[in-house]
Amino acid sequence: MIEKIGKNISNITMKNMLPYIRIAVIGVFGICSITMLITLNINTTYYQALAFVLSNLPDSNTNSSAISPADKVTVIGNPQYFWIPEFVYNKTFDAKNFYSKTPFKTDKYMMIVDNGFVRILNGDNTSRLNLAYNSTHNLARFEQNFTGGIDLNKYPFTNLKLSPETRFIELRSNY
Repeated sequence: MIEKIGKNISNITMKNMLPYIRIAVIGVFGICSITMLITLNINTTYYQALAFVLSNLPDSNTNSSAISPADKVTVIGNPQYFWIPEFVYNKTFDAKNFYSKTPFKTDKYMMIVDNGFVRILNGDNTSRLNLAYNSTHNLARFEQNFTGGIDLNKYPFTNLKLSPETRFIELRSNY
């Protein structure tokens, strides 16, 4: 179809430039679409929650024996929240995926609650995880704020329907 567009042009100079014009138009369309998505900044809730978690985890050196057992914390949530505090900031904590069935190793725990976590809590009201959730208090809540009334059914915003569970993040703890 794209090749047929230039068949009827008699000007040779224009006919030779047409492939470059086609590529330029497609490139400008792509850049505009990507720019519209990038400027939404949909990861702010993720980074705000991580900053809050980092400020509430005990400071430690690279060895875990530097933290007293009374100060150790178990962090419960999606594993995507664990790697930055552990590997970038060298924080020492026990990490538990919300699918984990093993008991907590510490008395203190912090929960990172997102949409995935809530789906699991709603599915089983008698679980250990639900009991732990009910014995915590809210520390902070970060919500994604789309500005401008974005319609997720219109291009290029349709891809945002598939974005990970960062519509809201709630941080809870029992200490």
